[in-house]
Amino acid sequence: VPGSTPLALGSGAGNIASLAAFCLGGQPFLALTLHERPAEETLSLELAFSQGAVSATATFESTAGGAYVVALAEGPLAARLAGRDRSVAARLGGSDEGIVSLKGSTRAVRAALASCHTF
Repeated sequence: VPGSTPLALGSGAGNIASLAAFCLGGQPFLALTLHERPAEETLSLELAFSQGAVSATATFESTAGGAYVVALAEGPLAARLAGRDRSVAARLGGSDEGIVSLKGSTRAVRAALASCHTF
């Protein structure tokens, strides 16, 4: 759709309802929507990729529909999400959330972040 923001959206696991990669203000982000919002304003996110685990901090953003948001500009998370893994084990706030499918994420994440991130 002309003028719209590209978005890569996927289903989560456990308490993670969905994950969405997008650009905002020229910067790449990952938004996590949760089935049940914890009391904490920040949560640790750990994804166990085949190349090794990646940890990030997710911060609650009321202006993002109540999602927890991770900045993707620094570190390997964007590249790993757009990599070749088909699934990844997820931990959020220290709790195992299960396996998140990354099927189709290579193309989707690269397209969604094309205007704000170089892979």
